[in-house]
Amino acid sequence: MQPPTIYRLFGDKQGLIDAVAAHGMELYLAGRPEPDAEADPIEALRLGWDEHVGFGLANAALYVVVFGTPRSHRPSPTA
Repeated sequence: MQPPTIYRLFGDKQGLIDAVAAHGMELYLAGRPEPDAEADPIEALRLGWDEHVGFGLANAALYVVVFGTPRSHRPSPTA
């Protein structure tokens, strides 16, 4: 893909990063099971944490884009 195409599709570098972050958040949420109202809350928290860490380990670079500290003053669309 040529740089002009990237700018046409995403506007600028931050637009591309925002699109990657939004896609990463969609992947993150798609992998999470529906909450079980009858589940033990402590166990549900443990499972949720394990899933969160697992996503980060399996998708390290994407994790940083989704959950890392923003580097611009423009709010991310996933915020």
